[in-house]
Amino acid sequence: LLYLVGESCKTALQYLAFPKICLEKLNKEIPSKSLFGENETIGQTDMVLWYKLCSCLQVLKASKNLYSTYPRVGFWFDKVSNNEMITSASKELGYLPSKVHPPKQVKVASQKEVLTKALPKSSSNANSKKPVTDAVENFLQVSVTEDQKKTAIKKWVEGYPIAKPMNHEEHPKKPIPGKKNNLITSALPYVNNVPHLGNIIGAVLSADCFARYCRLKNENTLYICGTDEYGTATETKALAEGMTPKQICDKYNALHQDIYSWFNISFDFFGRTTTKQQTEIAQDIFWKVHNNGYTVAQTVEQLYCPQCKKFLADRFVEGTCPFCDCDSALIPLL
Repeated sequence: LLYLVGESCKTALQYLAFPKICLEKLNKEIPSKSLFGENETIGQTDMVLWYKLCSCLQVLKASKNLYSTYPRVGFWFDKVSNNEMITSASKELGYLPSKVHPPKQVKVASQKEVLTKALPKSSSNANSKKPVTDAVENFLQVSVTEDQKKTAIKKWVEGYPIAKPMNHEEHPKKPIPGKKNNLITSALPYVNNVPHLGNIIGAVLSADCFARYCRLKNENTLYICGTDEYGTATETKALAEGMTPKQICDKYNALHQDIYSWFNISFDFFGRTTTKQQTEIAQDIFWKVHNNGYTVAQTVEQLYCPQCKKFLADRFVEGTCPFCDCDSALIPLL
């Protein structure tokens, strides 16, 4: 039904014989509460169906067939049509036809009469002398074939898949010879904060969208991420909360996983940089680089606290900046 409406002129479709099975199915699918949205609100499904079927259902409504044959469709159509949001938007866009209440006697106009009214008036321009009636006659030559009707029924009943069914994904995932293999990663979040919407958008959402796109194409896809648990940020957070760095890492790793799961981010694996396997891999990379002569030993100056008896990272030291005299600056190494 939607296929026929979407692919043809809405005005002409008012008078096409719709497949009975389509309207019967719609009459059954409409919820008992009459609206598809939650809490008796207009939902996306209501808006799409109403917009596509409005012109057609107006004619059925005028001929009383809508209420007698498809009562739930009729009740739903009235409820959506009289919704203030729908009415306001339709008037602004110039789409909504005048309301048609179930009349006692209704004379349905012919195709030519309706189309003539629907088409724009003839222009006064001398170069545009073709009568509107000629355009109507030409348009009425358009017809819907039996194959198109059968296709509409089939798509309505069986659905219209937007992509091929996805292959069953097995874990752990491994590269498949002869097939496109995608390794997708996103920036590793630190364990010193609670992820917010900006973190989701700026770090993991774009990669998640791309991973889903690749899976829809049935490409072998591995999307991984995890918490970055090394660095001064972890140490300062642990001191602020009176916990050990290990406790901080455990706490915020679990918290991050819960939040990403709530947002339905489709990680194939979400790990952490402090696992034994991760440590072995990182150290193996370092030793290969070092043993091949790609590392250099140098001496650097670092701030030292005699009271704590340890060297301090920059962010641990605050004071007056010797360059700008700011009294709350972090002191860099000079």
